[in-house]
Amino acid sequence: MGPLIPNHFGMKKSMFGSAFVYALFAFANLVVVLNPTNQTLHWIVMLPAAFLEGVAASVLWIAQATYLTQLSVLYAEFKHEPVVSSMGLFNGVFYSIFRMSAISGNLISSLVLGYFVWPAESLFVMYTVIGLSGAALMLMLPSTTKVSVTNDTELAKLVQTPSVAQGNEPSRRGFTFQGLWTMATDNRMVVLAPVFVLNGLQQGFATGEFTSNFIRESVGGASIGYVMALYGGCNVVSSYGFGKLADKYGPLGGQLVGFGAMLVAFSLCYWIPVEKCDQQWPLVVVIAVLLSLGDASSTTLTSGATSSFDAILASPIHDVENSLVCGYCLL
Repeated sequence: MGPLIPNHFGMKKSMFGSAFVYALFAFANLVVVLNPTNQTLHWIVMLPAAFLEGVAASVLWIAQATYLTQLSVLYAEFKHEPVVSSMGLFNGVFYSIFRMSAISGNLISSLVLGYFVWPAESLFVMYTVIGLSGAALMLMLPSTTKVSVTNDTELAKLVQTPSVAQGNEPSRRGFTFQGLWTMATDNRMVVLAPVFVLNGLQQGFATGEFTSNFIRESVGGASIGYVMALYGGCNVVSSYGFGKLADKYGPLGGQLVGFGAMLVAFSLCYWIPVEKCDQQWPLVVVIAVLLSLGDASSTTLTSGATSSFDAILASPIHDVENSLVCGYCLL
């Protein structure tokens, strides 16, 4: 379903609709918090909300990947450079800004619930307002439909948009199930599959095992927000850096750095034990930074690589493999 909606409605409308569903999910949590004893209402509200959130997430990630690819190609065309020359930069900038949500979200929750000791209702009111504001900003995004791709076959392959004569009518030719299967069995996607799996493993470990059995166990649950804010801050800087370096030197060096960081982080978690409230802040901080470097490397560089294939077809394959492994790690 994820690729079909952007292909029918266009990227801008798809991103707005998906962002609006994110705000609705925050509002659904607010309804649950306001009715703590009504278990039936919890099921009635949260199950549909969770389903819509999952659909919206797949739509949003595919739409943003395609839109970002279009922008990077237009930027490269404007600078008279090869069409894939700026994809690392655009993916790096996007993931830097995206990872700022890890900082803001964790700081907001830590301040609201920990420092100010406000009720949980106020937290979800903030999240709902922020979500609605983000959805409104999606409507201000510039259109990328008016781009001529008739004289450049590589450009035409990357930019899945209609011609000027078609006006603002969204493209309906970017996705087919046959094309999706062809992309899934493409040698490039097969080679990258272990990277997708490792990225999902890392994200699941960082948000599950590391949070529960290292941060909470060693420095206390109240410090989770601050440690994950550091994780997000490191991710912001490194995502931009990896993207810039990939455009200049290629993605291999950044991937090796990321793999090395993850190997060291997993080794530290395995070999160095933590005990309840032993306050091993240096260990927790080092592991958080290393995991963040690995996350930024694999996410930014693989997204840039798959966008250079075909964003509409490659993104759902990447997201499915990544999400399955990440979900398994959280079980």
